[in-house]
Amino acid sequence: MPLTREVAGDVRWLASVDSTNRLAAQLAASGELNRVLPGKYAGNLNDSRVEAGPDDAAGRRPVAVIAAGEQTAGRGRLDHKWESRPGESFIVSFVTAVPRRLATDPGVAGWLQMIAGLATVDALREVLRVFPPQPRSSSPSSSFSSSSGCHEPVPGEPTRDIEQGMRLKLKWPNDIFAVETVGNGASEGRKLGGILAQMVSLDGVAAAGNAADGEPMVAIVFGIGLNLAIPADRLPTPQSTSLQLIAPAVAKFLEASSASHDSAAATAELTDRIAAGIVTRLDDLLHEFRRDTPGTVTRLLRRMTGEGAAASRDGVAEDAMTAGECWTIGREVEVHYVDGSAERGTAVGLNADASLQFRTADGQLKPVTTADVGVL
Repeated sequence: MPLTREVAGDVRWLASVDSTNRLAAQLAASGELNRVLPGKYAGNLNDSRVEAGPDDAAGRRPVAVIAAGEQTAGRGRLDHKWESRPGESFIVSFVTAVPRRLATDPGVAGWLQMIAGLATVDALREVLRVFPPQPRSSSPSSSFSSSSGCHEPVPGEPTRDIEQGMRLKLKWPNDIFAVETVGNGASEGRKLGGILAQMVSLDGVAAAGNAADGEPMVAIVFGIGLNLAIPADRLPTPQSTSLQLIAPAVAKFLEASSASHDSAAATAELTDRIAAGIVTRLDDLLHEFRRDTPGTVTRLLRRMTGEGAAASRDGVAEDAMTAGECWTIGREVEVHYVDGSAERGTAVGLNADASLQFRTADGQLKPVTTADVGVL
């Protein structure tokens, strides 16, 4: 993964693994990712780069990347099973450290998974914008902006190189969807991938700082799975899709690679480009979240809901369902709770703690924090 190695502090690739998240959590807790994780305490959190080591280049992000060509025992949210065939999927876990106060605060912790979702959508849009791949002439991070001058995505911005009328969106709380307008303001979505976040204690890892001058830290593992090169007849569910099915440029690239018996290398290159973009964008967003949590939450809410979105390119104002990144908002949904119960209603917005604002069939408003939410 040459492009990812240019921007990430630690990158590991495995041909096959039971679960990249399990391995990433194990490496984080054991201290084997100490090039990017500061240990139990961290001092200066304003520096978002890894210092150069003997065989390292300065300027890499404090993010570790664990990627695999095949996953045999992956788990999604609420312990859902997720497996993959070799060379068909994006199977990557990203590990970084955040202050424990943010990861354990129920008022803001829910945004961590949303941030990973936005970073993934941003990376996909940027990769597709310049697809097919061009000869390398600059760092993969050059297309993405940090807080000091890079491209800031427009909420709901159409991705140029996917099928006409289709957009990449987030379905609350952790899915990446390809959403297509089908007429009369209605839209249909198919799942492209999902995200699972888990917290890992760093209490057993030697600290870079100490309790007096450093802030207590934990590791967060963001496991991201995307369907890349899966044909329609092998999709996991009728409600899913893959990048090759929605992005003509990707389909042509994979088809040409298959004809030259180089399909595995093509999928690996696609994975590398997406992962490099996620590393950069994830680090930028988390840096802002640490630096100015209240302000970042306000901006995230606006981006997710489409509140205050500008008019579309042709001057016609877009509604929140189109302009905002969260496709769930404004739609009829069925909420499946962890106790096995379910109820139908309408997703009407997001709360400041990243929970879903849900209106039941009898008109009651309630927050939904942990549940499967299906769009009807």
